Amino acid sequence: METNNFDPTENDMDQSQYIDNEYNDFPKNRMSSSETFDHWQQNIPHLIFKYKALDSALELVRATDIFVNYRLFMPTSDNLNDPFEGGNVDFSSSSFSERIKKCKILSLSYDCFSPPLWAHYASECSGICIGFSTYSSFQDIKEIRYSDTIDKKQWFSSDENDAIKHEFLYKNTSWNYESEYRIISEKDEEYFQFNKSEIAVVIFGNKINPDIKNFFLQFIPNTCYKFDIKSDKNRSRYYIEQCDIDDSPIYELEELYQKVIK
Repeated sequence: METNNFDPTENDMDQSQYIDNEYNDFPKNRMSSSETFDHWQQNIPHLIFKYKALDSALELVRATDIFVNYRLFMPTSDNLNDPFEGGNVDFSSSSFSERIKKCKILSLSYDCFSPPLWAHYASECSGICIGFSTYSSFQDIKEIRYSDTIDKKQWFSSDENDAIKHEFLYKNTSWNYESEYRIISEKDEEYFQFNKSEIAVVIFGNKINPDIKNFFLQFIPNTCYKFDIKSDKNRSRYYIEQCDIDDSPIYELEELYQKVIK
């Protein structure tokens, strides 16, 4: 019987050694016992955030639904605010065009301190920002890549699944302030479901209506950290303080991780 012996190249051995070193580093460097090797290796944010405006009845209902039914609404791709998304399929098959139209996109951000995001997506800081742990339901989030030279059509001639991924994971650099991650779905469900325990942080805008804040405090899980966002006008930046607790202010995402992640 003929035996095929594997003769590793120098590159194979270097790669194997690199992975071994990463496995050795992982237990010392991971932030939580819940964090998997893949999560750590891919450098996925420990928390991912959803900004919510609370100006209308629909926005209040959807924000409340997050805490009652543990789900996030996923709009279809034609509701995205970037006019260049989903528009590169004119030469493709009608079936592929339909797939693009039916895609549902959950947009999130790794940055909860962003003044533009508080202004644009949380009603001038009168809304809320919800932080979710990414170790379970959110572990498949995909990072948006920003570039001034995007030609998404180059993927359309080979594989439809790859084309959809690239259609919705690349944006012009003018959008990079959003620090966006996404979950993309072709399922019929309108909502992305998660576990109650994954709601890790709720941050209240500094212009939120006190009655609305008290309303939401009824639904937020006891295990969730609650913060108020504050303005440091000397440094032109936001920071957060834990609600009703005398504690040091938090200015950086890493400081928030140290506070929240176990």
